[in-house]
Amino acid sequence: MFNFARLKLKKPAKFDRYMDIKGTTVVHLAQYAAPYLGNFVKSLMCLEERLAKNGGGMVYVFPPQARDCVWFEGFASEHEVSLIQPGKAGVAAIEAVIKKYKGNVLMHTHFEGYDEAVCKAVRHRGYDIPVVWHLHDHLSYQPNILKAMYQRWCFFRHYCLPTLRSRVYTIAVSQEVDAFVRRFGGHFKGSMVLPNGIDISRIYKTKDWTSEDDGIRRFVCLGGRNVQKRMDIALEAFKMLYDSGRLKPGEAMLRVVIGTDSRDVLSRVFGSDAALPQWLEPIEQDEDIVRVFDGTDCFISAAQHETFSYAVCEATLYGLAVIQSDIPGTMWNAGNPSVKLFKSLDVSDLADKIEDFISIDRHKLAEDTAITAARNRTKYTLDAWCDSVLKMYEKIVKC
Repeated sequence: MFNFARLKLKKPAKFDRYMDIKGTTVVHLAQYAAPYLGNFVKSLMCLEERLAKNGGGMVYVFPPQARDCVWFEGFASEHEVSLIQPGKAGVAAIEAVIKKYKGNVLMHTHFEGYDEAVCKAVRHRGYDIPVVWHLHDHLSYQPNILKAMYQRWCFFRHYCLPTLRSRVYTIAVSQEVDAFVRRFGGHFKGSMVLPNGIDISRIYKTKDWTSEDDGIRRFVCLGGRNVQKRMDIALEAFKMLYDSGRLKPGEAMLRVVIGTDSRDVLSRVFGSDAALPQWLEPIEQDEDIVRVFDGTDCFISAAQHETFSYAVCEATLYGLAVIQSDIPGTMWNAGNPSVKLFKSLDVSDLADKIEDFISIDRHKLAEDTAITAARNRTKYTLDAWCDSVLKMYEKIVKC
């Protein structure tokens, strides 16, 4: 049994070759139908390119809903893609994919939906095919005791039972996710904690701290499912600062990117019929993350749960300072000089950190954000991410 957790990330060598994966087709099954390709699909595309250079191949499986995404038609015209229903309904179709490549495949799942179905399909075909479960999502229990008991059974059924009769490996995007899944006793053949890689080409422009300063500090926060992203905490912190007079009119602005239930959050905080305050700038989602960040100085991550956070990393690469909640999923960024932590869900503490940030000298911010960007650019490139995944593939194929 390999212990992939001991693998250390290193700067990838330009000419690394992985000859043992030659002739192997990796099937990536992702329960993904987001509006944009984002970093996730870009990461897989980079991995596909690296696989091809080493004599391997790669195909994609998405749920049928992906067909309605704006990116799908163009993507499917350039890559081999199948649309398969996640869960039990997709087992036969997954078997057909395995049969097509005569069993010379490695199955790599993302976002849980295909995990159990792939294991069933592999057993049905009678092949000793390795399966990699890529653990991206934050997992937790409901506060209700009865619901939590049912969840515990569901997690056991998902993360333990299939591993008793299948060759399953795991890649977790954080130590927190890895530890949560392991508590259910899965018989994993190997595991690795690997933070996400960032498509640096998305950051085609960076913050210019030398430009003329108008004295207004501008913050940006991303919406989403508020139970996770907690945009309301950022809104309440700004409201507290302005209502108490700690911030003067025009001293600071907050740009919020509208997510899944963000408009409901705005209504709860400010009232359904009330006009939004002048310090608030709501904008729509945009795949061009530079347009989201442009003109701002500091990114606020008020999330209650994260497993890595592409947005936090992209903000640092753009050159923004970051104020983030002290949750395990983003602590990888906590030691950088341009980062401030606040106690998760504590509106008052976040308000204090916003006030502290406004007082920091602009030249100091320029120095600190440059150091943070350089560190994260080295650690979280797609090349480094691909190199680690390919190392795991090679060890699995050798086994």
